[in-house]
Amino acid sequence: MVGVRDLDALAREAQIAYDNCTPLPSPCVRTCRVEERTGLCEGCFRRLDEIVGWGSMEDPKKWAIWQRVQMRREKGK
Repeated sequence: MVGVRDLDALAREAQIAYDNCTPLPSPCVRTCRVEERTGLCEGCFRRLDEIVGWGSMEDPKKWAIWQRVQMRREKGK
């Protein structure tokens, strides 16, 4: 079984990848439950379309999602 990942650590990895122009990691923390009211995954704060499309997106779009994830997360605290 694959364990739950730390979104803060992934965000740091994403920032480093972005700064170094290397592929961005997914925000997935393997806690996949979509909150009915918001439509966001409770683990990674992405919408379903962002989750489904992740694998085929270019890094600029992935980075934009990472930015939204961070904003959504801060708003939810």
